[in-house]
Amino acid sequence: MAPVHLLTRWVHRTTPKHLREGDPDLVRRAHLVLWVVVVLETQVALFSALYWALGAPVVSCVVLAVGVALTAVPAVLRRSLTAAVHYEAFLVMVILDVIAWYTGGLHAPALFWTVAAPIIATMTAGRRAGYAWFAVACANAAAFSTMALLGYSWKSTLASWAQSALTGAAVAMLALVVFALAMVYEATTEAMTGALDESNRGMRRVLDNVEQGFIMVDAEGKASAQRSAILEQWFGPPSQNPDATIWPWLSGGDECFAAFIQGGWEAAFDGIFPIELAIDQLPKHIISRDRTFAVSYRPVMGEDGATLSLILVLSDVTLQVEADKAQRRQREHAALFERLTQDRRGFHQFWDEAENILSDLRAGTPNAKRLIHTLKGNAGFFGLESVANACHAVEWNLAEHGEPPTADDVGQIEGAWAKATARIAALLASEKQRFEVHVDDLTQLEDAIARRVEHMQLAGLVKGWRFEQTKHTFGRVGEHAQALAERLGKGPVNIVIEDNGMRLDPATWAPIWASLTHAVRNAVDHGIEEADVRAEAGKPKAATMRFCSAVRGSDVVIEISDDGGGVNWERVREKAAALGLPHQTEDELTLALFSDGFSTRDSVSDVSGRGVGLSALALSVHEAGGVLKLVTARGAGTTLRIIASREPPQAFARAS
Repeated sequence: MAPVHLLTRWVHRTTPKHLREGDPDLVRRAHLVLWVVVVLETQVALFSALYWALGAPVVSCVVLAVGVALTAVPAVLRRSLTAAVHYEAFLVMVILDVIAWYTGGLHAPALFWTVAAPIIATMTAGRRAGYAWFAVACANAAAFSTMALLGYSWKSTLASWAQSALTGAAVAMLALVVFALAMVYEATTEAMTGALDESNRGMRRVLDNVEQGFIMVDAEGKASAQRSAILEQWFGPPSQNPDATIWPWLSGGDECFAAFIQGGWEAAFDGIFPIELAIDQLPKHIISRDRTFAVSYRPVMGEDGATLSLILVLSDVTLQVEADKAQRRQREHAALFERLTQDRRGFHQFWDEAENILSDLRAGTPNAKRLIHTLKGNAGFFGLESVANACHAVEWNLAEHGEPPTADDVGQIEGAWAKATARIAALLASEKQRFEVHVDDLTQLEDAIARRVEHMQLAGLVKGWRFEQTKHTFGRVGEHAQALAERLGKGPVNIVIEDNGMRLDPATWAPIWASLTHAVRNAVDHGIEEADVRAEAGKPKAATMRFCSAVRGSDVVIEISDDGGGVNWERVREKAAALGLPHQTEDELTLALFSDGFSTRDSVSDVSGRGVGLSALALSVHEAGGVLKLVTARGAGTTLRIIASREPPQAFARAS
């Protein structure tokens, strides 16, 4: 066994480093090439001596020359494995043809040895090389056969007894060579398999001891057998059905999620979109068994650039998600307390309006879409992002299915409201028993008493304290306009308030104030231009919004104006015509703007596009007995004017 051990060491050391450290199959093929050299060199030594002894020195020298040429195989191997294989096969064909030519031609035993060339090529370079050398061997045999049919006769340089002895030796050695090559092939294959098994065991140990889940999935959604053990801890044992995809397993049986990811999954393999873009459309999170998992994707590409499979990397981020939720709730609570301390009356109005909206939603109001949209806008303004997000999600669902909200939809919004307001509800209940009087109001009362005004005037003055000054309402919605403009990249907005000391009864005006948020959002999103556009039009970069309350005759007039781009009536006419609404006159176009579901936007965002905002405001004004009008000039701006009667008298008061 010592010679075999030495030869094994020589084969290993002679294998080029770039092959020795590469793919296990390449290592196996390189080892085979060198073992073929070893086997052939033994035959060179044997047959060169045999031909010399049998009186064929020319043949003996040719065999020795080929033996010398075989020593160049390691050098060729360092450059190319494929080149080394073809070089070996070529030398085999050359030496066998030369021997056959001098030892009997078509009937020479060397000619039968030519089958070794395609065998060696197949074992060391694969089927394609084997096919090529099989064709060469067949062509070679056909050439000898054709020459024999044409009458060519080969004269052997050997005596008849030597020819017979050589034939026996050749057959025996051919069997030995084939057997040796088979043994070498088996040994190298076992070595490769062992290396792969060890690699797999090492990978298995890694996969069984990592906190992330790794799994490779093909284009059909079927997973490879190699995957992290933690996946079964998270999702349970997968289906044993060989045709099953992994999506029901990962999603906990959620058919909607499975269908959703399946659609995006096909796009990752069809080659229409860049793989990065296709992967970006796939879900980034999976929720299963009350746990949340972050998912990232790594493509496995073929030599032709096609996607062969994707590696999914899953991480359990449940604790992080819960921590983020807790942090968001903490921020919401802080925002609520801040609003309560800064704008107690406005906060109470928002709270009461939200409770009324939820009550109407539970009762099944036909105005559900408007109410949800109103609650979303006001909740966002007061910092209740979880409530605003819940409303937005329900809005998307309603828009997609075109049906009224279900009990589950309403429950989703109520649940978000309950969680967001749980900590402040008790405080707010006690707050409602308190009444806040501004120092200016108290000073005004003291002056009236000092001037000995009549009791009825004093009573009216004190009663007016229950009404809210419009300057506070305007300040609130103006703040919302400024925040939204900054968020949309439209820069700072100057807010101008002309309240004229007016107070209005919240009982009458609260629904209008709640819907007024929509008008402000529309003005910022649709009307106000970006700073560079305003500069090109010769306007100040900072837009201006004006809020005004005044008494004109027997009416209360509320105006919200902006110096934006104004209403694009042609766009309104186009959309109105598409919806089958009257669109010939400006009055008809104004009514279209105020109709439910009308929007000049082609896409929906969390700010606008659903056609609910202005219709909600128009309905609130109508229910309060008022009229909503619109005045606009293209390029100059828009004014929304609310006109309501001063009656009933308890709805209105003026600060003296």
